[in-house]
Amino acid sequence: KSIGELEKARQELITKWREDGTMDRPRKPAPLIPKKLHIITGAGSAALADMERLIADRWPNFSYTVIPVLVQGNEAPGQIVRAINYAQKNADLIIVGRGGGSPEDLWAFNLESVCQAIIDSEVPVVSAVGHESDYMVSDMIADIRASTPSNAIERIIPIKDDLVAIIAQAQDRLDFAVDKLFARKNEILSNFILRLRAAP
Repeated sequence: KSIGELEKARQELITKWREDGTMDRPRKPAPLIPKKLHIITGAGSAALADMERLIADRWPNFSYTVIPVLVQGNEAPGQIVRAINYAQKNADLIIVGRGGGSPEDLWAFNLESVCQAIIDSEVPVVSAVGHESDYMVSDMIADIRASTPSNAIERIIPIKDDLVAIIAQAQDRLDFAVDKLFARKNEILSNFILRLRAAP
């Protein structure tokens, strides 16, 4: 198919899903800390290397599963759909994506079969395709749109040290509040005892 025919099919798909309300359906939020993250992307790709490096930086030894698929060519759509369906059995969050390329290279993410699998997924799906300027149908219908594969990691995996610091701060504030509460209750009890002793 020519790029013109592909673009026509893409626009028809967008129009269909706008009209039937699919574009406006409620989106599922990502878990605060994904326990079972599944990443669907090209094996040995630069996009995967970037994501893995970022994960290691943000949260060393963070556990996740990679499902390698073809991300372009005739076999790609079927493999991506099967991977999304397979990931749902175990995942609590799915990233589907790839690095940049020509419009034809990215086209699997504009196809109805791939996008329908994202819509049907009971697990939240992040679409992370190409560069910031690339805007695929998968980006429009996913639960979360990331501008790049790296941006997907930045959006869904917190920096562990920051989280630990927040927890430590909360612990300190809680300890202070508890101490203050006990001090106040002790004061009330002491006053009560004094008044009882002074009573006839």
